[in-house]
Amino acid sequence: MIRVRVLLPPGWSRKMLDERYWLELKDDATLADALAAVRMPRPLAKAFFVSINGTFSSSKEKLNDGDSIAFFPIVTSG
Repeated sequence: MIRVRVLLPPGWSRKMLDERYWLELKDDATLADALAAVRMPRPLAKAFFVSINGTFSSSKEKLNDGDSIAFFPIVTSG
């Protein structure tokens, strides 16, 4: 098993993560597996850039123990 930290968008349920935002996945898990584990629908995931350890990644990207996954909205204003 590997553990990855998942920093979900505001308002998203964190009940599948532990108190420090860690998620356990199988050893050969991909970003798509992590999205499925946190129950993020694919259309919603497409509204965000997703990074692994600060690098924007595809859903086929393999995860490693200790990776950090973060979400950034595609459209922002300022």
